[in-house]
Amino acid sequence: MKKLYSYNYLILILVFLLYSGCMGIKINATKSPKKLFETFYVGEEGSQYFIKPISFSNDSDKLLIDFTFRYKDKIKDSAIVNISFFTNEIIKECDSLKITINKHFIVVENPKYLFSERKKDKYTSRFSLKIPVIDLYNFFNENYWEIISYYNNASVTFFSTKKTSKKIEKLNYHIFSLF
Repeated sequence: MKKLYSYNYLILILVFLLYSGCMGIKINATKSPKKLFETFYVGEEGSQYFIKPISFSNDSDKLLIDFTFRYKDKIKDSAIVNISFFTNEIIKECDSLKITINKHFIVVENPKYLFSERKKDKYTSRFSLKIPVIDLYNFFNENYWEIISYYNNASVTFFSTKKTSKKIEKLNYHIFSLF
């Protein structure tokens, strides 16, 4: 009886070791697109998409931009675009914003100021604006973006990083190629 108990114990340990060894294996080497966006079904209006913040930068500052829009069977309406500036100075007014992708661009004047806060030695200033979804569709067909913001009597340009360009390609593949 003691021998049978030790065999059962040994088998249990082996099964546990095999199971825990399999837990470290990654079957899918690509990142899930769900880390880039979320989709919600909204009935008659189709699906609502929320594209999580993507990052743009220059030498000293950073900009995050996220998008929310709805789509069913045709492109219509507008997208809500939220922009967060991470800068050395507080921004309470933004005169305009120009998003340029290849030859396509859009200029939005007086984005709506939402709030500002201090985080360590940087300020976060958040603004909101609307753009047509068709423009968003055109933007995501290209992966290198340039965003010029005009505030505090100066213009500041933010560029997409390599990581951002890859995210834009994935978002185009998983969302905008369906349009």
